[in-house]
Amino acid sequence: LHARRRSGEPRVIAARNIAVASGGYYRPRLLGIPGEMSPHVSHYYGGSRGMRRKRVLVVGGGNSAVEAAVELAEHHAQVVLAYRGARLPKTQIKPWLLPRLAEQHRTGRIEIRYRTVPLSIGHDQAILLTRGNRQQTVDAERVLLLTGYGPDYALLSRAGVPMHKQTGRPRFHPRSLQTG
Repeated sequence: LHARRRSGEPRVIAARNIAVASGGYYRPRLLGIPGEMSPHVSHYYGGSRGMRRKRVLVVGGGNSAVEAAVELAEHHAQVVLAYRGARLPKTQIKPWLLPRLAEQHRTGRIEIRYRTVPLSIGHDQAILLTRGNRQQTVDAERVLLLTGYGPDYALLSRAGVPMHKQTGRPRFHPRSLQTG
């Protein structure tokens, strides 16, 4: 392995195997809709600061989206949670979030819209596509598109790891997990 120290000095490390743990939150899964790269739109949740009493659209149905929606509602934001499925995947959501979500939904601080996806995002509103291909406009001063993330494979590609032509993912042996 050819590497560099923090000082910039080159270094060679001999190893039979190298494990690369690059994480999975590097690249947000983009939706390809107008407005998703606007300044008031984020693909990461950085906390509720500055969103008190704001109208916030949260898109997604996993832990990140549910946790953001709950925390925002608990800090007095008015939240619409839009999820493309018919119901949230409760078995995949942290169990301690579910009662908090139910409470915020019951009090009206979180409105949940199922079978709903965003079509476009404007300055202070978003257009959603709902059941029956109906369009609805939602007021939203902030939008969180928490629709999943993927890893950055650039390092592996530069290191010569063979990549699958169709998926762009590294090719590896299914038993040993070694690349080749």
